[in-house]
Amino acid sequence: MITLKNLMVYKNGFLRKLNVGIENGRIQFVEQRSEGEVVDCDGLIALPGLIDMHVHFREPGLEWKEDWRSGSKAAVHGGITYVADMPNTKPPVIYKEILEKKVEIAKSKSLVNFGLYGAITNENVKSFSEMDEGVIGYKIFLAASTGNLLLDEKYLAEAISSSEKPVMIHPESQKIVEKYLARPIDAEIEAVKKVVSLQGIIKTRVHLCHITSFTAASIVLEQRETNKLTFETCPHYLFLNDRFRKENGGFGKVNPPLRSEEERKGLFNLVVKGKIDVLSSDHAPHTVEEKKSSSPHSGIPGVETTVYLMLNLVKQKLIDFGTLVRMMNEIPREILGLNNYGEIIVGNKANMTIVDLNRRWIITKKFLQTKCGWSPYEGMEGYGMPVYTIVNGKIFDSQKVEVVYDESEG
Repeated sequence: MITLKNLMVYKNGFLRKLNVGIENGRIQFVEQRSEGEVVDCDGLIALPGLIDMHVHFREPGLEWKEDWRSGSKAAVHGGITYVADMPNTKPPVIYKEILEKKVEIAKSKSLVNFGLYGAITNENVKSFSEMDEGVIGYKIFLAASTGNLLLDEKYLAEAISSSEKPVMIHPESQKIVEKYLARPIDAEIEAVKKVVSLQGIIKTRVHLCHITSFTAASIVLEQRETNKLTFETCPHYLFLNDRFRKENGGFGKVNPPLRSEEERKGLFNLVVKGKIDVLSSDHAPHTVEEKKSSSPHSGIPGVETTVYLMLNLVKQKLIDFGTLVRMMNEIPREILGLNNYGEIIVGNKANMTIVDLNRRWIITKKFLQTKCGWSPYEGMEGYGMPVYTIVNGKIFDSQKVEVVYDESEG
């Protein structure tokens, strides 16, 4: 048994000073008493275990960019206790046997909890349900991106009306992307409108990935008629704009692209107003060499920097902890069917993100755990960082990425 004493515990929208007891991987008490080894956490804040529901850890097949051990170390460093990994690895996750091999790799190497997505493509649109038992959900690419796993728009209605699992959609129009290589905002807007028009036939849930613009987000907010339809944005669309792409070449290349400063500001204000459903990193690492090449790969790493950036907004009083927890725990766990994952309640598995809102940080290459070794936020500084990342009772020092107390099951 270990007692984390004097924590400010986030529960039901409020912070209360309490002690949290952990043993055999589970929370034993959340009250004033202490048992076993006592760790004084005065000044620290305990949040429900934060979830990043959109990462690309690249294994199998692309391990020089990232793998499950390096990616999950970056997650621990970033205060993330659960990741949901996309299917565009090599081979892509489109059949059950491929999924099973990927599950075994992740189980053997990941330091954090995880779920895996399968892909719905033209090749498996009639048979994807064979993966239902092993996936957390499915990904549909309406436009070509890394991995080139396309689903023709003519099959979209069939897929979202039949899937027993949540469906994540990359919303860009393939017709527009083929015509305009710069992937203009119109490609996103057309795809979002198409998905919104089908909301009445959603069987379980449909989630729009990486919304880049105020315009596209507003379409969802104004026309949504069911809570089965949700959307996310990512830090790079909140903190970077198309000027970053022009000034930094391949390091700013991402699908969908960074948008204008006007669109960025509008999207950022939706976060401030608490209008965004989910914040995920869309962690998509590529090596420095790949980003410097004449044909740079698309994607930006972010699993370990997202929480830092958002805590800095909390410190600045632009958002509160409730907004952060809603975007990175409550709504993701609802979408993915993770029940009460991360809630700080007696009997629950101990998955928590413990932060210090007053610790200062600066992002440098030495800061990073991701194998790709770079970040678009290098040089940025702010306040608020994860101190302990707790995964099933295993307590990591978030900064050293080392287990400092082990109260996991068994």
